[in-house]
Amino acid sequence: MRSADRAPTEGPSTWRRGPIVAVAAVAFALAACGPAARPDSPAPGNTDPPWAAAAEDYVAALHEASGTGFTNVAQFYAEDVEVDWRGLLGYQGTGRAPFAQVLRDFLQPQGPGPDPRDRVEVTGDEPVYLSPEGAIDPQWVHAEGFPHWSHAMIWSISPEGIVAEQYAGAAFSAGYAGLDREQVDPLAFSYVQAWSTGDPSLIGSLYAEEATVTDSMGGLALAGGDEIGRAAAAGWSSGGLLGATLHQLPIVAGDGGDAYYISLAGGQLPEDLVGIVVLMDVTDERGCRRQVAAQLDLEGPRITREQRFHRVDSLRQCVEADLLPGGWWDSVAPPDPHAFTSSATTDVLAVPITLWNHTPRREHLLRWAIQQFADAGLPPPIPLSVTFVPFDRDPWDRYGFVPGSRDLILPDTWTGCPEAGCALWPAAAREAAIDVLARFWVMDSARREALKAFAARRGLAWTAGESEVDEPFADEAAQVVAWGLADPASTWSDPFGPGPACRARAAEFEALTVAPPRSACPGADPLAVPEGSAS
Repeated sequence: MRSADRAPTEGPSTWRRGPIVAVAAVAFALAACGPAARPDSPAPGNTDPPWAAAAEDYVAALHEASGTGFTNVAQFYAEDVEVDWRGLLGYQGTGRAPFAQVLRDFLQPQGPGPDPRDRVEVTGDEPVYLSPEGAIDPQWVHAEGFPHWSHAMIWSISPEGIVAEQYAGAAFSAGYAGLDREQVDPLAFSYVQAWSTGDPSLIGSLYAEEATVTDSMGGLALAGGDEIGRAAAAGWSSGGLLGATLHQLPIVAGDGGDAYYISLAGGQLPEDLVGIVVLMDVTDERGCRRQVAAQLDLEGPRITREQRFHRVDSLRQCVEADLLPGGWWDSVAPPDPHAFTSSATTDVLAVPITLWNHTPRREHLLRWAIQQFADAGLPPPIPLSVTFVPFDRDPWDRYGFVPGSRDLILPDTWTGCPEAGCALWPAAAREAAIDVLARFWVMDSARREALKAFAARRGLAWTAGESEVDEPFADEAAQVVAWGLADPASTWSDPFGPGPACRARAAEFEALTVAPPRSACPGADPLAVPEGSAS
């Protein structure tokens, strides 16, 4: 669209983006059990919260955040979180921002308005199962336009938040994945039966020769089939689960019952089955009911690694408070699950855009920034959503966004356009808005031939597919586009005065956009298209 026939825009959009450490825990034996029953709440007159209440608060806040948007959910994850969701979305990757974007893309809008996307309703099936380094959380989930389903999240957690997450789908509600229970029931049932009887030969047949069993809460570390078998026959205090039964979950919407979950590396059973989580009930030597989750890693039919987690309320009832260990919950606080709210929608060229943390004055900056593209005769960038976030170091990663995606962010630190108009906004705010939209425009609208020529001039190899843009130079191209659309060079934070540098950047802008920059370089000659650019 050239400037002569441009359509004025009426809508909003977004800026350039500028260790996994396990919590140490003191292992101790749980053989020294306390009374068979202990109140699950503080004694009268005692205002101290019960042991590990902070862990329950963290999980409850995460559930709440899931219902308020994936930007709120992203705050609970470490920047370099390792995510394995192959069992549901086929996704496995590193980083909070890519993972949050996968969730947003999974729940595409079902219609206009702010409500149908970017959130799911999560309810805990029962209290969380803990280890000092992580947790297993059985959940019920419902998303707009999707059926209810049940799964268990397996977490490793550090002071930075969740550093690893693995998805496991409930066997009883995994029909959406085409699960054939006849292929997986024997694995769970044989495991529970073997440990329930304490038969060393049965247990030994389940484990690989170099298998390990660990229970950080109980100071248990077993290695090898022989040692695992001997410990199982010795009883609870040595790691046995004599008399164990498979835990049963309440029936909800027709689903429930057998509490075990499967982790898949693909869509085929049993070939792609890599693990199961089994919830069990067992009574220890003192007559106290224990509730345990066992995470089992599989290689073929054999267990290679088992890690145990204990349900928080059963530990409180079975063990004196002063014998219970510390853990990740002592060093991590839940973020605000309502930090970002979906507050409005607005239309650009009849396309609805969802706005988060919106105010009318913030929307003015977005509309002004989009208008700059229309004024230059370029297709206006129209994202799916715009979220206004604190303007700090690398906000893309911190708040779970991928630069160039259709979900954009803008700074919220400015209250709105001055009375004289948006053109008098602080230069940093205008620069941020133009820069974010330029990145989206490069990814969404720039001609691939022009981008390939741009890459060649920069000595960068094009490795992306025809419908993608390589990350190494997407930022550079966006900076050129933003510079050409922005205020005169004298007000831009990266100004180019008279001379070859300014003329070279102006020529790059015209090669990328087939449009002249907003302001000519002082004393510039007629622009020359850079050598090697597409006509």
